[in-house]
Amino acid sequence: MAMHAITLEELRDFYDGKVAVQFNRMIAAAIADCVDRPGVDKGRKVTVTVELKPQTDEAGECYNVETTATCKSTVPNFGSAPVVCQVRKISGAKHGERYQAVFNDMSPDNPDQQTFE
Repeated sequence: MAMHAITLEELRDFYDGKVAVQFNRMIAAAIADCVDRPGVDKGRKVTVTVELKPQTDEAGECYNVETTATCKSTVPNFGSAPVVCQVRKISGAKHGERYQAVFNDMSPDNPDQQTFE
């Protein structure tokens, strides 16, 4: 059994290496998002937070610290351009009138657009 100090370098072995594995996965996902969406200028973030809570004895002295490490990633939300949808009444709907929104996959700004076939 080896004892490790909580340092940035030693976090790779913390919690059986699971923190480092998750951190590496999140870094890879952030890089992939940059490659997939290079036009999104907002930065991608990956953070590791180490939280230390004191454990105290009857005299109030700290003898241990309960330590957790949390990985968090933030990538910009995905948002589509506006698509105009036509509202249609669903025929034969039970329990009152129901509606659905439908879009034209060849004309996102005009659901009534016809093709030139």
